[in-house]
Amino acid sequence: MYMLKRKKLGGDQSGLLDFIRGVAALLVLVAHCQQIFISPYWFPHKELDVSLALVLYRHLGSLGVMLFFALSGFLIYQSIVNNLKSNLWSKFDLRSFFVSRLVRLYPPLLVATGVSIVAYGIIWLADVASAVNFSTGKEIYLARNELHVNWKDIFGSLLFVNTLVEGFRSPSINGPLWSLAQEFWFYVLAAAFVSFFTSYKRIWLLVLSLTFLVLNVNEFFWYGFSVWGAGFIAAWLWSSFSFRFSQVVCLMLSISLFLFWLYALNESL
Repeated sequence: MYMLKRKKLGGDQSGLLDFIRGVAALLVLVAHCQQIFISPYWFPHKELDVSLALVLYRHLGSLGVMLFFALSGFLIYQSIVNNLKSNLWSKFDLRSFFVSRLVRLYPPLLVATGVSIVAYGIIWLADVASAVNFSTGKEIYLARNELHVNWKDIFGSLLFVNTLVEGFRSPSINGPLWSLAQEFWFYVLAAAFVSFFTSYKRIWLLVLSLTFLVLNVNEFFWYGFSVWGAGFIAAWLWSSFSFRFSQVVCLMLSISLFLFWLYALNESL
């Protein structure tokens, strides 16, 4: 683990990552607006000729999420190195790592879930027309045709198993929570690999994690984890060798865009 080195981000470098984060957020926002205002009335089907424009149209949101994953992988490298350094490079403190990750994930998750439930309750109590069940039956495409509170799905999202374990979907009142579940399991895999390389006795964590994921997750998870890994590798290259920051960011984005294209093209065929 001595091969992992840390390099502090400067202001311009943080600004570049923030810019990429802003682009990713804009792509996700546009994709959600597209789902609400355009796709119900015009939606390119798989039967249409595959082109760059159509693939991007259908998967704008996925591109934005993958950019977020790449940034996450880049930044988590620093957290892992700090963990190892604080333990004199002799072990990886799993407890400290997961506490720090959960402290970052749970507050926004709880707030988002709470706000969604309250908003649903207000809509239901006010009996707003078509606000809970809004399908007319004439739409070409709908991401979902009704809103409801499913406590099983909410419980699954709080355990980060929504869309990963059969029977647990993302709550219809806040579908994008699936991305937090994937992010959490990226952390689990990273911790399992690092723990294994610092202590072979911890192979049990790696075996359990991989077994659970191989048996449960879908194809998109592995595309996302590959993008996340590209971000991690980019951070390692920048911190450990004489690569310029712009070079590793370009490498990270190139790999991310290539993997996104493979996923989107495969989905469009």
